[in-house]
Amino acid sequence: MEKALKLASCLYGLLILFSLAMVAFLSQFPFLLSSGAENLSMSILPLLIPLMVGLVVCEAVRAVVPKKR
Repeated sequence: MEKALKLASCLYGLLILFSLAMVAFLSQFPFLLSSGAENLSMSILPLLIPLMVGLVVCEAVRAVVPKKR
């Protein structure tokens, strides 16, 4: 259980970092997309909210669950 929670929080953190890096990259180079990077980054940003909520919930559960020694 502990290992799964740690893995989940790691994955959530990596997903958040990847999404932020993608938004930053596309906003720096708008010519890569002919349809406009602003629309794409505005569609990616709402995806960050559930990721951050999931990370907070995972960290809260990990803090509440007693550690086995």
